[in-house]
Amino acid sequence: MEQSSLDRFFPEYPAIKNLFKVADGCIEHPLVKQKKVSHRLFQHRIAEKIIGKNALVVLPTGLGKTIIALLAVAEILHQTPGKVIVTAPTRPLVEQHFDTFRDMMVDEIKMGVMLGSSPPKKRIEIYNNSDIIFSTPQCLSNDYENNRYSPDKIRLLIVDEAHRTVGKYAYVDLCARTSAPILGLTASPGGKKAKINEVITNLKTEIIEARTRNDPDVKRYIKDINVEWIRVKLNNEMIKIQSILEDYLYSKIQRLQKIGILSYKLANNVSKTELLGAREPISKRFGRNKGVMFGAIHNQTLAVYAFHCLETLETQGVSQLRDYLGRMAEEEKKTKSRKAFLGDNRIQDVLELARQFSKISHPKLKHIHGIITAEVKRDPECRIIVFTQLRDTIPTIIHEMEKDGIDFRRFVGQARRPDGEGLRQKEQKEILDDFRNKRFNVLIATSVAEEGLDIPDVDIVIFYEPIPSEIRTIQRRGRTGRSSIGKVKVLITTSTRDEAYLWAEVQREKKMRGIIHWMEVKGIGIKR
Repeated sequence: MEQSSLDRFFPEYPAIKNLFKVADGCIEHPLVKQKKVSHRLFQHRIAEKIIGKNALVVLPTGLGKTIIALLAVAEILHQTPGKVIVTAPTRPLVEQHFDTFRDMMVDEIKMGVMLGSSPPKKRIEIYNNSDIIFSTPQCLSNDYENNRYSPDKIRLLIVDEAHRTVGKYAYVDLCARTSAPILGLTASPGGKKAKINEVITNLKTEIIEARTRNDPDVKRYIKDINVEWIRVKLNNEMIKIQSILEDYLYSKIQRLQKIGILSYKLANNVSKTELLGAREPISKRFGRNKGVMFGAIHNQTLAVYAFHCLETLETQGVSQLRDYLGRMAEEEKKTKSRKAFLGDNRIQDVLELARQFSKISHPKLKHIHGIITAEVKRDPECRIIVFTQLRDTIPTIIHEMEKDGIDFRRFVGQARRPDGEGLRQKEQKEILDDFRNKRFNVLIATSVAEEGLDIPDVDIVIFYEPIPSEIRTIQRRGRTGRSSIGKVKVLITTSTRDEAYLWAEVQREKKMRGIIHWMEVKGIGIKR
C-alpha cells in the first residue's frame, strides 16, 4: 500500500489513541460543545481509526455516520489549519449537515453553505472564509471546473451517500481533483461486487469500517426490527386486465427472442432490467442492418410500455394504470412507438377496462387501513411512514386514511406531477418538524424520504410494494427500530411482479453482506 494519507498530510500526527475524552457519558474535545455528543464506543473507535485515511464507513441508517464524520473533522481541524468539505447529494441534506455541525461544534469554527442557487461571487467568499464548507457535489465540481477556487487547502473531503460515487456522478470528479483524505459515508455500498469496487476505487479507499445491526458494539444502541410480509390477491377485475397485458407483453418479447434477443429465458421470466438492457445488444448485433435493428428496438420499446403497465396494475392499482395510459393518450406529439402501443386493440381494451374498474381499490389499501387504524387506536401519538413508489398512488392512500379521520401528511419531491404540486424544501422541513414533534401520525412518502433526511424514529414502516434495491430497502427499514422494537410491514400481491421484486431484493441484500465479508477476507477493509 502507498504511504498513507496520514503520513502525507499530518507527519506530526500523534498515534491514534484516546483522541476523544469521555465525561458524564459525553465526548469531550476542544472543538466540540460540552454535553452535545453522547459517547457511543463504536463511533469513537471508528472516528479514531479513519482520521487521516481515505476511508469508507458503512453503517445502517440512524446509527450516527454524521457524528463519526463530525468527530473526525473536529480532530483534524484541532491539529492542523485548512478546510473541510462536507458534500451531500441534495440541498436538504446539505443544510441538515450544516445544522448538525453548527449545533455541536464550538462557535469559533467558521462554517458556510454553498449552493448553485447562490451567485458565484458569494460562493467564492464563503469558500475562502470558512473552515467547514457544506455543498452539493455538482456545485463544487462546477466551480472547480471554472477555477473559482482551488482544492489545494482541503484537509478532508466528506462524501455522504457514498454509494453514488460511480459513473459520471459529480462525486467522481471531486474525488479525482483532491489529494486530501476522503471520508465516504453510506448505509449500504450496494449488492454488486463490480459497483462496490468502483466506489472503493473512486474514493481511493484505504480502510473500510463497516457495522451491521447485529455487531456487538452496535447492538446495544438499537432495537430489533420485526419484518412481516403481508400477501394479498388481485381481484377478478384486475386479473382480467393483467391477462390482456401479459398476452401483449409476451408477444413482443417472443418477437425479440426469434432474432436471438433475450432468448436464454422463457418470455414470462424476463425481468424489467433485462428488457431495458436489451437495447444495447440489439444495436451491437444489428447495427449494420438498420431495418432489423429499428424493428427490434420498436418491439423492445413496446414491451417496456407493457411491462410498466403490468407493474403499475399489480403493485399500485387500476386507477394508477388508467392515469398512466390516459396521460400517454393525451400527449399532443406522440412518438411512433406510443402511437403503435395505444393503437393496439389489446391496449385499447385495457384502457377501457381501467376506466370501467378505476373505482375498485387495490386489496393492499384494506390492509394499510387496518394496520394504521389499529396502531393509532393503540397509541394516539404513534408515528408511521408509508412508502410508495409512485406519486399517483398517494391520493388513493390518502382517500383511505380520510375515512377514519387519520392525521397524515403527503411527503414528495419538488416537481409538479399529475397528483398535485410538489413540496418546496421549506415545506418539506416543516412537515418533518411536525412529524418529529408528533403533530400528526402518518407520513405518506415517495423515495424522497429514503435517503439521508433527518426523519425521526417511527413505530411502523409500511412498504406499499417491495422494491428490488437493497440500498433503498435498507434505508427505508432504518427509519424504525432505533429506540424501541421496530416494525416493518411489506405488502405483496401474490403471483405478480411484487414477488419477483421481493426475491430480488432479498438476494441482493444477502449478496451485499457476502461482499462485505469478502472485502474483510481480501484485506481491503473492516479492520477492528
